Amino acid sequence: MSFSVLQLVFELSWRSLWSHRIKSVVVGIIILFGVFLLVVADALLESANTAMESSITSSITGHLQVYDQAAEDTLSLMGIIGNRGAKPSLGRIANFKAVRDVLASHPNVSAVVPMGADSAIVYQGNAVDKTLTALRQSIKHNQSAEKQNQIQKLLMLVDKLEEQYGLTIDISNNQEKFSSAIEDLQTVKTESFWRDFEKNPESSLQFLDTHIAPLVSETNPIFLEFLATDITRFKAAFYRFKLVEGEMLPEGARGIMINHTQYEEYLKDRIARMFDVIHDALHKENRAIKTDLELQYYIRRRSKEYQLWLLSLDARGAEKMRRELAIFIPSSFSSSLQPEPHSNVGEAEDNNLEFYLQQFLDLNDENFDRHYQFFYDRIAPMIQLYQVNVGDLVPLQKLGPGSSLKAKFYGTFQFEGVEDSGFSGIYNLIDLMSFRDLYGFMTEDKKREMVQLKKEFSTVEFDRAGVEDALFGGDSASSIVDFGTDDEKGSDSDSDSDNDSDSESSVLVNTRERMQVLIDTRYTSEQLDQGPVLSAALVLKDPALLKQTEEEINQLIKEKSLPLQIIDWQTAAGFVGQMIQVMQIVLMTFIVFVFCISMVVVNNAMLMATMQRYPEIGTLRAIGAGRGIILGMFFVESLMLTLIAGGLGALLGLVLVQYLGMVGIPAPTYEFRFLFGGEVLFPHIDEDNIYLGPLVIIAVSIVATLYPALLATRVPPVVALTTQE
Repeated sequence: MSFSVLQLVFELSWRSLWSHRIKSVVVGIIILFGVFLLVVADALLESANTAMESSITSSITGHLQVYDQAAEDTLSLMGIIGNRGAKPSLGRIANFKAVRDVLASHPNVSAVVPMGADSAIVYQGNAVDKTLTALRQSIKHNQSAEKQNQIQKLLMLVDKLEEQYGLTIDISNNQEKFSSAIEDLQTVKTESFWRDFEKNPESSLQFLDTHIAPLVSETNPIFLEFLATDITRFKAAFYRFKLVEGEMLPEGARGIMINHTQYEEYLKDRIARMFDVIHDALHKENRAIKTDLELQYYIRRRSKEYQLWLLSLDARGAEKMRRELAIFIPSSFSSSLQPEPHSNVGEAEDNNLEFYLQQFLDLNDENFDRHYQFFYDRIAPMIQLYQVNVGDLVPLQKLGPGSSLKAKFYGTFQFEGVEDSGFSGIYNLIDLMSFRDLYGFMTEDKKREMVQLKKEFSTVEFDRAGVEDALFGGDSASSIVDFGTDDEKGSDSDSDSDNDSDSESSVLVNTRERMQVLIDTRYTSEQLDQGPVLSAALVLKDPALLKQTEEEINQLIKEKSLPLQIIDWQTAAGFVGQMIQVMQIVLMTFIVFVFCISMVVVNNAMLMATMQRYPEIGTLRAIGAGRGIILGMFFVESLMLTLIAGGLGALLGLVLVQYLGMVGIPAPTYEFRFLFGGEVLFPHIDEDNIYLGPLVIIAVSIVATLYPALLATRVPPVVALTTQE
């Protein structure tokens, strides 16, 4: 086609667009909206993908994970409930150092972080257990005032238990059991029991341990998902890590750091947690107690749990709380809250406190903020706000086959930017050496301890009931039984008793000393690396080269004959990775849907415009315009319209995405927090986001124009001239 013909086609196309400007504007708006929508949707999709990838790779998985080639299951760090439901068989990396040296040699690897994921249970004991432990400590350290305080607290617990069992016995089928329990409780309240206690405290404490403590329901165990790692190296490699409370685990030390989300949701006092949940519902979600049945039920259910406070408070604490509440509760309620006279003054005071607590926990929209502030200002300091506090030794029992130990709780942490995302609260962090002990891996510390234990336990053994207390450095000497022969122990009974006591005391002291030595020990990076782990995370310098790096590292593993397999972060994320794939498919389906709708709309618009221009086409054909000119005119019109409207649509999409990138898009629900990788998504736009939309619409317009244009070229001039507009 010559230049003059092309010029003619362009002139005809421009005049046609202008003469049919209303139709052109309508079609142009459709094209503009299609380009605008595609640019924004593509930018949001890519931003969400980047945000989710960054959230996961910079908090838990890294960009790649390697683990034992002989593993029977696929590594999944972020399943629905971690590894608690079904224990995967992942094998182990026997020598992390050898693996690290090879993998770290790749130029795109920034860090190689050792890991091992599993679960542990924390048993906290009940209120009587804790009181008896405190009582033993006060006796051991000759703290008379504290001893009397714990005795009074114990008597309050006994009163509560006697009241509960007295109410239950009438409706129980096991009268003998409840009668026996009440007799034991009444025994503890007698003066003769406490006279005997002063003479022989251990015998009385043994009675309380075996007869009274079992009458109280055990505190629900705490399940902790933990990720074992070199925490110092982990913090350096995963930049989202942020300390919230307490302090960082010292480099090379043993200990545990608890995820702040779990600390607040599962380790916090349940009524305190109720105040937090209601506060967020009222002030963040704009809900109202008056109209929200779910909140009303939640308050009714949780507010009854103040009984746990009464069991944990001593006499002085209960009286202090009663006075605080008496001042806080409006005077108009005072008379109605006074209990009926009782012969027992202590019981009257206790009932009085219960009445005040019931009134205090009767929450509504009008009084909530005032009660919330008072709770944290006055009540929270009087109760045990968290089941474990920073600095405590947390007793850990590995779930399933494994061992037990105590780990010092150093502080809480979060992953910055994804604090409220479900996956960010999956794991707590524990040091590698404690993990190896829990898992039963043989370490140098374990070997030394076994040699020492063989020496110490040659004649001394622990009974089943007291083994945990002894191993964890408890104070109950009664948990130790001497199985030596009479000849070995001698014939004098007093001497036997002294020897037994000395032996038992020596074992307990040595056990506590060993535990303290382990807590105080600092391991070098070399010592931490020379041992087994379950997997290793690879953090890359340039994540854009992930696929290439994965292939190269896989080749490196084969060359070095390392028994490893490698997976990317999405596979390692398990359930979370699968959810991300589903979301990506949904979003891509949406874009394809928009593409199809745009093509249908543009096609229909072009078809209608072509049919209405049949007379014009007939005139052009009558004066000698060939089919090529007619076809070219339609294509040029479509191209010009698409470039103008598509350019404006792309520009508007660019402006909107840039604006949203500055102000952010808040996540309205939990699902969107997961999708956004945090509470707010800050979308960004790349070059391909800008030209992809116009190119897609140009393709749609050409395809949509093709059929009407071919129809137009096949219309005979005579027919076209006789067609009415």
